Amino acid sequence: MSAKGRLILLLTVSTLLAMALVWVRRMPPTRPDLGKARIVADRFLELVCEGQASASWDLTTPDFQTAQSRDLFVATIKNGGVLGNSLHFVAVRIVAIDNSPRAEFSYATADATATVRLLAEDQNGTWRIDRLLVE
Repeated sequence: MSAKGRLILLLTVSTLLAMALVWVRRMPPTRPDLGKARIVADRFLELVCEGQASASWDLTTPDFQTAQSRDLFVATIKNGGVLGNSLHFVAVRIVAIDNSPRAEFSYATADATATVRLLAEDQNGTWRIDRLLVE
């Protein structure tokens, strides 16, 4: 193989390796940072329990905010219910939505009559609450 052929081969291999490295770095993590996600989930519920529903809404994803406006969310929280009670952490599990790992946290009332589940999503390094389900 000529020197020119070796140079072209070397440049081709280098380019392919660089592209593979960029692709691997852009892949979402296979396991979410549960510590950071838990901080946001706990803070979200803390704000709700303190009557600061508007501030807790700020910790949600744009999808959550589109589905439920700030005014509607605040009104829902003011109507009372489970979210106004003191809740304690029960469990966490990792779920995948659209091939993106997320953290789902479960909280329960002191008498265990109701459960609140929060789905946390990492959006470019910032954890946000994406879904809220009261059971």
